[in-house]
Amino acid sequence: MNELITITEKDGKQLVDARELHEFLEVATKFPVWFQNRIEKYEFVKNQDYVILSKNLEKIPKGRPSIDYALTLDMAKELCMVENNEKGRQARKYFIEIEKRYKNQELANLLDNPLPYIKTLINYSEQLQIKNTELEEENKKLLPKAKTWEFVSQEGNCITFTTLAKMIPAIETAARLKQLLKNWNYIFSNGTVARKGYEQYYRPYIGKDKKPSLNGNLGITPAGVEFTLDRLEKKHYISMKRRRELESSLREELAEVI
Repeated sequence: MNELITITEKDGKQLVDARELHEFLEVATKFPVWFQNRIEKYEFVKNQDYVILSKNLEKIPKGRPSIDYALTLDMAKELCMVENNEKGRQARKYFIEIEKRYKNQELANLLDNPLPYIKTLINYSEQLQIKNTELEEENKKLLPKAKTWEFVSQEGNCITFTTLAKMIPAIETAARLKQLLKNWNYIFSNGTVARKGYEQYYRPYIGKDKKPSLNGNLGITPAGVEFTLDRLEKKHYISMKRRRELESSLREELAEVI
């Protein structure tokens, strides 16, 4: 393939000289005006889509009056496309072919000498594991610990929606939890009666004083906690790990109060 436009590689990226592209495209507008218009119209980002360079593709000191630009292949292809002429189509096809060649060469290098790539993957995996560990530790600090469910006994007693909601950051409030259960048709819209088939999970709340809630609010039974956590996990409001932690603490506390 004949070289239509010079491609220079720097820091693993293929760069195109903007002035050379402007000349190849046979744009009538002067280069500085054309380039600035294209940046503003198509919102290209400095140091992402293009960099300011001198003729030898080295970054120039700030304040130099005469500057050139090096473009990424993606930006060069887009500039070719918006010119909407034969030269633009020709240059764009050329850049696409260049990309294919570089990708094929990278694959060949990988097959010839995979060790550097394997080391990179191992290093990335280790960094990811460290990051995950840090996130887990941070989550432990942020997530409320399920130390007390405030069940008096397994038979007939409930916890409030607020108690469970506070243990799940994605829910946080009793109103939010109730709304989800209404949407899933487990309780009626007034929030005080469970639908048929779910009475074992959501019952009128009875506190430690053995008195029912004065406003007829529902509570969540032990079975209802597990049922609700199961649904929340399936709907991606809670992770499997967090669900198991809560269920484990639930069983431990029930074992103590029975």
